[in-house]
Amino acid sequence: MFKTEEDIGTPTKQNGMDAFQAKAGKQGFLIFGPYVSVEAGRYMATFRVSVNHSARPILPTVCGWVDVAVGGQTIAQTMLYDTRLIASPFVTLPFELSETATNVEFRVITSGRLPLIARFPTFEPIGAEEARYHPAFPLRVEPKSPFILEHLPSFRELHEEGANLDEDAVGPYVGFGPLRFGITSTDDFQLIREILLNNEYNFITGRKSIFIDIGMNAGLTSIQAAYKPNVTAVHGFEPFEAPYKKALMNIARNSAVRGKIHTYNFGLSDFNGPLQVNESADTTIGNSIRGRETGTPTTIQIRDTVDALSDIITQANSRGENVVMKVDCEGSEFAIMKRLDEAKLLPQIRSFVIEWHRWWNPDLNHVTLTEPLLRNGYEVFDRSVASNLHAGMLYAVRG
Repeated sequence: MFKTEEDIGTPTKQNGMDAFQAKAGKQGFLIFGPYVSVEAGRYMATFRVSVNHSARPILPTVCGWVDVAVGGQTIAQTMLYDTRLIASPFVTLPFELSETATNVEFRVITSGRLPLIARFPTFEPIGAEEARYHPAFPLRVEPKSPFILEHLPSFRELHEEGANLDEDAVGPYVGFGPLRFGITSTDDFQLIREILLNNEYNFITGRKSIFIDIGMNAGLTSIQAAYKPNVTAVHGFEPFEAPYKKALMNIARNSAVRGKIHTYNFGLSDFNGPLQVNESADTTIGNSIRGRETGTPTTIQIRDTVDALSDIITQANSRGENVVMKVDCEGSEFAIMKRLDEAKLLPQIRSFVIEWHRWWNPDLNHVTLTEPLLRNGYEVFDRSVASNLHAGMLYAVRG
């Protein structure tokens, strides 16, 4: 028999079927039980969970989770997000028993954030290879990319963080709301975690703004910024060919905002001209204009920061738009800040998000960056950590 935890749910009917309805603001077991005996094998549990949402959510909200437990110990679990439940109330969860188990229960746990109605779960046997990629990928999707199988646990982690995963002719991709981003290397998992899950470069503004992305890499920060309704244009700079091509493919996936994004296949510093460096096409994070000790020799183009940005910044100011700048370019931030200061462009920039890099030069550090910002009226939030020997984060806003 299925039960509900006291003060969490109340019995109800949904389309004539028994269900429990969660009380508002209460966290706990909406459904648990029925403590049955199940033979060894692979199974699929099916939960039907509905969410009462008055408006389409802007960001995914964790409504709770469902799990399968043996003797109170969870053996399979997946999170419940309102964005998914609105699309479909059916939640399927594969599980496996190596031997006959007693006291098997199927549970729906509510976070109390949104009102849920859950019907009694069911389960059925499945084949050994059935639902191999589920629940990371949709139930009947059989991905073709070997990369997916090689990194299935990482894809599953993204699924549990609220991502929707699928595959097209180009390869696997992740979706958060309307945003689409391809995953073709392990670096992409790190980019997604830093940018979409940890929101390291996310900003919210009520004013018309442009966004300048120095160190665009595969384009994720530029795409995230372009989806903001008050961002009128995005300018992304990336000197290396491999991440630049990935950025173009990712931007093309986001047809709703690709017209906002202007890309430039060159880097910024304090000089103009070509530069030969070693590049890794497989590991795009960490490429810098200094180059790598090993890799493929390649020629990249560099432009002086003022030559590249002066017109973009002054034209935005003339339209009454703010300039928001993200700088993550593996050490070039010091030359970029110096040139912006020398050209007196800092007063025309509203805010910065900067990842600075300790390894570039022992004589250059976060003070090298914060001094001109403070002198030009910025409030600086320094999130650098002494134990991080590689990089630190700065956020700065000008009043």
